[in-house]
Amino acid sequence: MPEFSSQIVDDLLAKHGLPSGMPFRSEFEGVVNEVWFAGEFVVRINKNQNYESDVWTETVAVPALTDQHIRTPDLVVFDSDMDIVPRLVTIYQRVPGIPLSQITDLPNPDEFFRDLGRAIRSFHDRVTVVDDPQNLLDPAWTIETNDLDMPPNWTFDTTEPYVFCHQDLHPDNILVEDGKLTAIIDWGDAGWANRSVDLRYIPAKFLSVTLEGYGPISELTRRNILIHILDQSRYATENQRSYGRYGDSTSQEVRSLIRT
Repeated sequence: MPEFSSQIVDDLLAKHGLPSGMPFRSEFEGVVNEVWFAGEFVVRINKNQNYESDVWTETVAVPALTDQHIRTPDLVVFDSDMDIVPRLVTIYQRVPGIPLSQITDLPNPDEFFRDLGRAIRSFHDRVTVVDDPQNLLDPAWTIETNDLDMPPNWTFDTTEPYVFCHQDLHPDNILVEDGKLTAIIDWGDAGWANRSVDLRYIPAKFLSVTLEGYGPISELTRRNILIHILDQSRYATENQRSYGRYGDSTSQEVRSLIRT
């Protein structure tokens, strides 16, 4: 896995007529991109070619989002030339904030999650068309319920119309500044799907206030959300995965939610 230098980042910015801003590497990055901050820009260099499809997905997803004024950084440059570096490069407008997974104290967590619900609803409702002639968006998330300890007669409903979804909306992809939501990032898994998938990572104790912000849903959607939260709890336990104070649910919290 290559690690690129600040000089290479400067060269990429200069290629596209953008100022340098003394690049430095972010301490927060996922498996897809090496992330550099440079003044008002974020330079992301693909570091794993197995995930190149995520970069391509973002090139059609993000413009559709910013056209509708969704809280996500603008895509300034997509560079597939592979001349300065042999990888796909994207340059985004920088938005203040650190991942929710790194936050240990929200001044008003209920209002934060209420606002997060509003933000999710905004792209579910407003992004109705995506220019995607090459079918770069991801397929809908499918959920396997056979090994879930669900109440009798529960099933995952697939009859409701799909909406535009992030499909990987865990706390690493939610930016926070001064206790407030600033942006939703990393749209590499975006596609048309059941809206419940974007509430999968909401902690059980904050689901009710999140849904207050999100707005009206059907009973079928609410059931689907609970199934997703149950499945995520199972996955996190089996894989010892944590998303921090505002990303995790205890098994007791999940079971209590399922009983409501």
